[in-house]
Amino acid sequence: MKIIYGKESDLKHDDAIYLTEPDIILYFSSDSYERTITVINKIEKQKINEVRFSHLFKYSDFSLWWFMHPTIFPSLNRSLDFISGFERIIKNEKISSVKVVGEFDKLDLLKQLCKKWDITLSYSKLAYLIYSSKGYLRSKLDKYIFSYIYSKKYKKRLSVFLSRNKNLPHLTDKIIFAIHTLYRRTVYDYNENKLVSHEYIQGPLIDLIKRLKFDVVGLDFDYTFRGNEKILEERLSDPFPWFPAEYVLENFSKKGNLDEFIREYEKIIQSPEFRILFVFNEINFWSQLKDDFRKLTYVSHLPLYVRMIEAFTNLLSTEKPRAIFIPYETGPLALSIILACEKNGIKSIGIQHGATFKNNSDYSHDSFRTKENPFGMPLPNTTLLFGTYINKVLTEDGKYPIDRFVVFGNPEFFCLNNLMKSLESKNLHQKYNIPSDKKVILFTSSKLQKYYKAYGSVTYDEQVWRFLLKNFGNDEKFFIVLKPHPDENTVIYQDIMKEYALTNARIIEGQLFELLHLSSVVISIVSTTLLDSLCLQRPTIRVKFANMKPFLPYDEYQAVVSTELNDLARSVIELLNSDSIRNKLLQNSMKFVKEQFNIPEENPEEIIAKILDVVNNTSTKT
Repeated sequence: MKIIYGKESDLKHDDAIYLTEPDIILYFSSDSYERTITVINKIEKQKINEVRFSHLFKYSDFSLWWFMHPTIFPSLNRSLDFISGFERIIKNEKISSVKVVGEFDKLDLLKQLCKKWDITLSYSKLAYLIYSSKGYLRSKLDKYIFSYIYSKKYKKRLSVFLSRNKNLPHLTDKIIFAIHTLYRRTVYDYNENKLVSHEYIQGPLIDLIKRLKFDVVGLDFDYTFRGNEKILEERLSDPFPWFPAEYVLENFSKKGNLDEFIREYEKIIQSPEFRILFVFNEINFWSQLKDDFRKLTYVSHLPLYVRMIEAFTNLLSTEKPRAIFIPYETGPLALSIILACEKNGIKSIGIQHGATFKNNSDYSHDSFRTKENPFGMPLPNTTLLFGTYINKVLTEDGKYPIDRFVVFGNPEFFCLNNLMKSLESKNLHQKYNIPSDKKVILFTSSKLQKYYKAYGSVTYDEQVWRFLLKNFGNDEKFFIVLKPHPDENTVIYQDIMKEYALTNARIIEGQLFELLHLSSVVISIVSTTLLDSLCLQRPTIRVKFANMKPFLPYDEYQAVVSTELNDLARSVIELLNSDSIRNKLLQNSMKFVKEQFNIPEENPEEIIAKILDVVNNTSTKT
């Protein structure tokens, strides 16, 4: 059997396997992340000329490695997945030769793999020359392209702020929320009974802070490549003031000289001693990381992070906020603010930024910044966690310091009972034109369809949708709803639905909580809507596929029914017809959501008041 790599083929061949990268690497795999974390932690413990890995990237009194980690981890993860996956295919299929016809970025890996396994490798020298020439030209141009795009983004965002404000709002004794643009989302406001744009997760926490009689100021920063000034414009219309990070960079950063650091950095990453650290299963995968390390020298990466630290250190030396809350506290821009707070004696408070799991790369570290270890990973003074599950993962199973974490709950689910009452007061069947006597089967997809190559072009969501239509379509007892992932292309689902003459199925891009509430059973594969469904006490089914392990321990808690696709129809009927099964799932799910999201919440105002050194939860500023 031979492999033709770099080309897709829908046809089955007796003597050849056609592969591209998405056919080889794993997606949504906790095992994959665990392997990568083990390898990267091992690399971090290596030394070059008696200098520990993280110390190689020291700047002033801290290490920039932790700022680089979020950029390097994904490529490293894909590299290890590729090596493991290709070797698995070699073992299972008894491969005799490999021909590379595309995706030449993997050629170096494939050469090493074929040599290791004594397999003949061939490729077109001309095709590779064309690929290499394009890559060389791109590497010479992209620095200037990146610089141009960043400069345009910087100027635009600054001008948006200056068109409304001439000065920075006063910060002393106020509470700052440093939130990047991706947290501005459209959510359901149960008090107003309508969809509103607000700060996801942070919105309820901001309201809580205001109840403690503190003034709030928002700090907007933007991780997106080209920038999203529309979110900044929207925030500037909020009832409390906002300012962008660009204003601080423009007015408080010294024109420092990074040239010496960049020169040393480039020497390090070009040295053989450094490059040989990146080995897995006897395969050196530096070729897959070199572009990421190179691009980190661009103005929007390491130079920006250093400018952020210096600018915010200068700002906070004169303006003294009571504390700064920072979601996604492991991101490089957030780390800059954490260090600036530390240098000025200001409290930094991290906030868990989503459903977090064991082997999450954001929380995979084991070396932390202290006076004795200044080049470790910076941590906020306190990080608010959603539940006891992740607290145990980090501080008992992991090596994170227990005194830096507090179980707080998920602010998006505070006052869940009020949300439930609001949903119950609505005629949702009428709103979505679904007969009230039907059992609603809600399927939430995860972009696991062939349109999305980034997810491996697997067809799992397509298979589930087709299965539901085939088994429950035109059954007068049921109504089938597909709720696509936000911004998901739904053409493939529409085409599948056209194959059946159905009157009881529809694709609805409605409000998630409303659709969950009116559902009799919720079905998904890996979507976080599984957890949302359990929070709303819906009977929930997880469809199992090979290599698609959920990141959260649903099965260990028996909070959902997990089933193979061919058993899905039986599982749906059994779940809907059995009170005992539903009651058992409800009991288990209540324990599960308690440990995940601390539902119901336990005195969150008292927790925040204690962190902010407020005498009690009705105290005013001191």
